[in-house]
Amino acid sequence: MDRGTLLARFHAQAKGRPIVSGAAAFAVMWRAIPLLRPLGLLAENAFILKLLETAYLAFLRIRPALQGLAHRITPKPPGDQK
Repeated sequence: MDRGTLLARFHAQAKGRPIVSGAAAFAVMWRAIPLLRPLGLLAENAFILKLLETAYLAFLRIRPALQGLAHRITPKPPGDQK
């Protein structure tokens, strides 16, 4: 995969499985974290995964604005007053 494709969406790969992206990638990550495993298992349901993917796509549309806001409100380290 090219760099742009990888940076556009979240990607993950479970051991021995193909690379997945978006909500499916979050589900892979959640299944690997004991506290979040139940959410990852719930995301194995096609309907739940579709809801999560819809939410993820909505987030991707507002992500640039959120990044801009975070950049504006994050204090600059001393000596970095750009």
